[in-house]
Amino acid sequence: MSNRAISGTYAPGSVFKIVTASAALETGRITRGTRFFCPGYYKLGHAEFDCWKKDGHGSQNLVEALMNSCNVFFYNTGRSVGVDRMEAYSKLFGFGKPTGVDLTDEVGGIAPGREWKRVRRKSGWFEGETLNYAIGQGYLAVTPIQVLNMVSVMANNGNLVRPHLVKKIGDTEVASQKPRNIGLKAGTLNEVRIGLSECINNDSGTGKRARASGTRVAGKTGTAQNPQGRTHAWFCGFAPYNDPKVAV
Repeated sequence: MSNRAISGTYAPGSVFKIVTASAALETGRITRGTRFFCPGYYKLGHAEFDCWKKDGHGSQNLVEALMNSCNVFFYNTGRSVGVDRMEAYSKLFGFGKPTGVDLTDEVGGIAPGREWKRVRRKSGWFEGETLNYAIGQGYLAVTPIQVLNMVSVMANNGNLVRPHLVKKIGDTEVASQKPRNIGLKAGTLNEVRIGLSECINNDSGTGKRARASGTRVAGKTGTAQNPQGRTHAWFCGFAPYNDPKVAV
C-alpha cells in the first residue's frame, strides 16, 4: 500500500542529465558549442566508465548528447562541474527534500554531497562518484514526483512548482503556492529544451517512441541500475512543446 509516486525512492538514471546540463551551462563549464568525443567509454585512472552504446557516439554537443543520452558527454560535463555544484543544482531543482504536495508520507530522497557522505558513510568523496552523479546513479535517490517537478521547470520557463492536489475543503478555497523561479538563464532553458525536443522528435533520439500525433512532445529517457533485479526504465516529458499544458 505504498504510494510510490511520493514514497518510493530510486536512482533517476539519465533523466537527471537535465540537471547536469543546466548546472554546466549556468556555471560556464560548457557552452552550446562544447563538444566531447565518445568512444564508448571514459577512463578515470585505472577505472573505465561505460557509455550505453558500446561503439560510442563520436563527437557530441549538448543537444546531441541529450538526444542520444550519451554518458561519456555527461561524464566529462559532470567532472567539470564538480560534486559541490552538482549537489547545489540538485537541490535547486527540488531534490533532497519533499515537494510539499498535500499528501501524507512523502519522502525527500537523497541529493548527496561531500558532507552527506562524510556523515552517512564516514568517508570522503571520490571523483568517480561525481561521474556516476552526473548520469543519475550512485547515492542519488529521487521520487517520481520530484522527477516530474524537475521536468516541469523546463516546461515552466524556469519555475519550480509545488504540486497541489486539494482545491477546496467544504466552502473554503485552499490557496496554492505560486511557482518559484530558480534563476536559470534563458539560454540554458532554451538549449536544454531543444535537446529534450530532439530526444523525442529526431529519428535517432532515444525517446522517439514517445511521439504523439497532433502535438510536439519534449522529454528524456532514463535507465537506472537496480540492485534488486532488472533495471528501472524512466521517462519524463512535457507537451505541447511551444505552449506546455501537461508534464509527465
